[in-house]
Amino acid sequence: MTGENKLAISRDEIATKVIEVLAREAGTTPSHLSEGDRLWQDLGIGTKARELIAPHYSKISQSYPGGKAIKMSEAGAFKIIKDAIDLVL
Repeated sequence: MTGENKLAISRDEIATKVIEVLAREAGTTPSHLSEGDRLWQDLGIGTKARELIAPHYSKISQSYPGGKAIKMSEAGAFKIIKDAIDLVL
């Protein structure tokens, strides 16, 4: 397996976990979400709610080598699902 394939698999795993968290917050199922969905306009997840998701993002990120803690301010600034996935990655 090349490094590129490893990265793709890791991103897919992380994307699935991030989307699961956001689906719970939005009161929907992960299958209804896509990376381009806007957190506030499409899902109704406001800034404060996004900030409160930071510990979940941190847990996901830190479950992988080199993972990091996600600050509440960072999580609150996300505009689309892709932003959240990219930062957790």
